[in-house]
Amino acid sequence: MTGKILEAPFSASQPPSNSQAHPSDPRNNLPKPPSSFERYNYLNPPRYWAYLGFVASCLVLVSSSWFLWRTHFWIYGIYIVLTSAWTFPHFLFVIFSKNFNPAHHIAMVQQTLEKGHYPGVDVFIPTCGENIEIIENTLYHASKLVYDNLNIYILDDGASTEVERLTRKYAFNYVSRPNRGHMKKAGNLLYGYHRSQGDYILVLDADFAVAPLGLQHLVPWMEQNPKTAIVQTPQYFSTDASLAWSARGAAYCQEVFYRVIQPARDYLGQSAICVGTNALYRRQALAEIGGFYQVEASEDVHNGVALISKGWNIKYLPILIARGLCPDTAQGLFKQHYRWCSGSMRLITSSFFWNSSMAVWQKLIYLCGACYYPATGLSVPAALLQLGVMLLWLQDDVKWYVAFLFLPKVLFVYLIMPLWNQSNWGLHSIKSAITFAWAYLIALGDLATQKTEGWIATGASKTSARYQLFRQLLSVYCVCNLLLLVPTFNEEWYNFLPIAASHGFSLYLSWDLLNHDR
Repeated sequence: MTGKILEAPFSASQPPSNSQAHPSDPRNNLPKPPSSFERYNYLNPPRYWAYLGFVASCLVLVSSSWFLWRTHFWIYGIYIVLTSAWTFPHFLFVIFSKNFNPAHHIAMVQQTLEKGHYPGVDVFIPTCGENIEIIENTLYHASKLVYDNLNIYILDDGASTEVERLTRKYAFNYVSRPNRGHMKKAGNLLYGYHRSQGDYILVLDADFAVAPLGLQHLVPWMEQNPKTAIVQTPQYFSTDASLAWSARGAAYCQEVFYRVIQPARDYLGQSAICVGTNALYRRQALAEIGGFYQVEASEDVHNGVALISKGWNIKYLPILIARGLCPDTAQGLFKQHYRWCSGSMRLITSSFFWNSSMAVWQKLIYLCGACYYPATGLSVPAALLQLGVMLLWLQDDVKWYVAFLFLPKVLFVYLIMPLWNQSNWGLHSIKSAITFAWAYLIALGDLATQKTEGWIATGASKTSARYQLFRQLLSVYCVCNLLLLVPTFNEEWYNFLPIAASHGFSLYLSWDLLNHDR
């Protein structure tokens, strides 16, 4: 391998057009790695949308505060506080953040590679019952990695003979632990950690296709700063029109997090979070916390907190090194977000987090981020409560022109963000967001009653009892929404038209979600 970047990067002053993006693999919709043009697609996006989002959130806060004052339902105030704690800080983070310097990145990578020193890198690909074609696609692209000192390990918690056969086919290391399932993915990674010895560990989920030059963009950041424990890159997803609505919708919804929120958190507070896949870990740093942190859900975020507490740094690098797939069913999407919410809320309410040696401002940034889950989950009962109270007891306060208060939010959600996002917007995006909200609400209820469902791999076929509960509750929600729309048909129907249109649209999407799982 030569000591230079093998694909010429774009000029820092003239990034490529998005129209040059590499298409998804037409063969079974399997992902391909980001092309050399796509690699920089997430760099320095415009931030104009954050200003409108901030204004829209302020107006919604005014409406919510009026409802609280008018009804004296003080428990509703919890929802207002959580929503404000999530939205306002993150809009400000985005507004006051600065751009990433691609010219510095390219020069630093080139300089490091020219030294001809290649520390050992282990690639971990944990599997647990995912589709065999998806796993083979991941292994195929991992075999194309260009790096001189590399070992690839398939950590199979499914004990699959097919996965073992594929591993042998590509001459990788097959590892299947005797206590499969213990501590879920965290336990699987720890087992691999003790059976490898590279200086760095690249973790790739089983449905991600890594670019051949991915490591050449990551390793130099580790070599440049010996206090960097993790170099985290974005999760980037296929959004081909032939994919299931859940896969396309989830990709759309997550883009803003990886394009602007993670870079903003990295710049303002060195508090970008580790999201597990597409991340390069320093073995020396992991050794200080006993390897990968052992917890059944959200082990990635726990790893980050544990390492920061030991004085290490997490670097967020907005370079696309791999492309993956979002869940292709509503159940898979639900299970994934249920797990994320459960793990994050357990972290943020744990003595491990609050007793850690993280700086106060870092804890506050993590806390603001975690507020996303309860704020989104509680939006479901909050919307139903507000609709019921307004239509049954406060009809005289319902005026059509109040809808103008929500116009900036409507423009923000249905016009500004779809234009800003690279992923295609559509009803699939809203249906995915509805699924997220219900997953968080049910996860919060389970956490409160200590009945959290056991970890189920996103790609596994096992049916989730909590997903069945979601479908039952969504059916009840649809019936309640339908009944509450009846009072809008009266002599002052024009005053109720905005409410009827908004909740009628929500009812339609919820009903469609019940009838179309994929």
